Amino acid sequence: MGIFLDVVTVARQYADLPTCLLASCVCLLTYLYLQRPRNLPPGPRGWPLVGNLPMLAKSAFVPATFTELSKQYGDVMTIWNCHAPAIVLTGYETIRTTLVKRAEDFSSRCYNEGVSAVRRDVKTAEGECGYDVRFQCEVCDS
Repeated sequence: MGIFLDVVTVARQYADLPTCLLASCVCLLTYLYLQRPRNLPPGPRGWPLVGNLPMLAKSAFVPATFTELSKQYGDVMTIWNCHAPAIVLTGYETIRTTLVKRAEDFSSRCYNEGVSAVRRDVKTAEGECGYDVRFQCEVCDS
């Protein structure tokens, strides 16, 4: 208990309230940045606001970049587009297993909102997407 009081006394001499608040915020933001969702496949860590877009932008041929990344992370990996994760499949067998053999598991997934807005398409294999995606596309169009 005596060591704790000594640390508090020394901290009070050298640090004021704004410094402590700033240090706490930096620690919290660092923790949130380093924390990854546990249910996503592995992949390269993205930058806080732009994700993996700088890595993909400087590549001359994006599929070759995905092939190189698949050697390190496997055939199923997560790429961050700004703040949204995108699951990338590489390898013939992985793609075939996912899209052909387990098609019913993945057929009801909507397109990415950005892709839907560019293509002006909000349909899946089962029909139209829900209200949220249609509303987002209407907002993008206006």
